[in-house]
Amino acid sequence: MRSPKKYQNKHLFIAGDFDAFVKHESLSYLSKNTRNNVSDSMREEAGLSKRDNVPALAVSIHNSLQQDMNPLQELMKDRSFQFENYVNHYDPVDQSDNYDISRVVAIAQLDKSTPIHSMELDIAEQRNKAHDIAQNMLINQVKAEMLAKCSEIAMSSCLEARRNNETNISFKTVLKHYNEAVTEPLEKSIKQQNDLSVSLLAMNRVKHEILTDYSPENQTFWYNHGKRFAQTSLNPTNLQRFIHEVHDAGHEVPVSISNLHMASISSFKNSDMLGDISKVDIPVSSIEFGALYQRERVDLSSSELNMDVLREQLEISEFSIDSLPNINLKQSTISENPTKDLASLLKRESDLSGPSM
Repeated sequence: MRSPKKYQNKHLFIAGDFDAFVKHESLSYLSKNTRNNVSDSMREEAGLSKRDNVPALAVSIHNSLQQDMNPLQELMKDRSFQFENYVNHYDPVDQSDNYDISRVVAIAQLDKSTPIHSMELDIAEQRNKAHDIAQNMLINQVKAEMLAKCSEIAMSSCLEARRNNETNISFKTVLKHYNEAVTEPLEKSIKQQNDLSVSLLAMNRVKHEILTDYSPENQTFWYNHGKRFAQTSLNPTNLQRFIHEVHDAGHEVPVSISNLHMASISSFKNSDMLGDISKVDIPVSSIEFGALYQRERVDLSSSELNMDVLREQLEISEFSIDSLPNINLKQSTISENPTKDLASLLKRESDLSGPSM
């Protein structure tokens, strides 16, 4: 599966449980919190230039350890790490930097383990209550995650200093463990979410192609299981359950659906970055897909995104080309116009929860 390049979005969150979202947000917040008033000697020791941003958390931990103070207590007192101020910030003129709690509500509602999952958000009172719950959940859990990262970095730095017989813990050592605890996991999460922005669109298109494949050899399958498949999400757990139900009914599953299941497993394989994906609702209909990508502000008209989606469609479909006689999936799944706007494609597609056979 290929990763997006030019259109990569550092704040994208396509799928994952609420805990995974909290981790992503805390890592993103820590990475944006930098300090410029760092001594030249500290920069030189860590191999940083005067232009490099220095992580505020690494500086805070290093200063605390140098002065024999508790890094966790110092972090809680430091106003620059008060995440609630970041969330509650509101600029009525320039609203681009205002935190979008409605987005947090939408992400939380897709996680079956959160109290928001069962709330009726079309009722104003419930919607307001959901906003309060989501905001409190996010702030409290991000603060806890930041303290956990602070503890992890401080402990790892102390242990390495002891192994190296350092009398004073160097900033280079602290920065090394900061990068391991914050920078690298954040880069991994960003890549995972951007990969998902491509693979989910590709799998949705392949599923639509499968639903509109009326080959004679598939008629019995569609008559018995077509509607159920149309209503099954691309979550690997749900696809696995559907396949088991078909087998239990004594019917064979088309190879194309088995390959779609394998593609889903591959896309969601990085469970440490996504959390428990089995408890997350993945969009089923084209309307739901459109709402998801609009929420995450994905530019569906991007030619590079289009090309990556089409390329991945082909990768998924090629698995079954030799197994499906009389069907040329290369022709059926790949558009002759690879730069066609995916937004218009989503609008044109029939709602995947609709057909029953």
